Amino acid sequence: MPDYTRQREQELGGFSFPVLSDPAYIVSETWGVYVRASDPQQEDMQHGTFVIDRDGTVVFCQSRL
Repeated sequence: MPDYTRQREQELGGFSFPVLSDPAYIVSETWGVYVRASDPQQEDMQHGTFVIDRDGTVVFCQSRL
């Protein structure tokens, strides 16, 4: 988990659920909220929040797509 996320988790008293850390942007690219820079495309990082239940069903999605 990145330091900022770990810090925010501690400030908020912890989370009762796992949080995905995606430093290589693999999941972000797959879910369409990150585009790597390439000629002539600039890096495009969108905000995305996805809540997935224990069965793997997306129960909430908020993103700037």
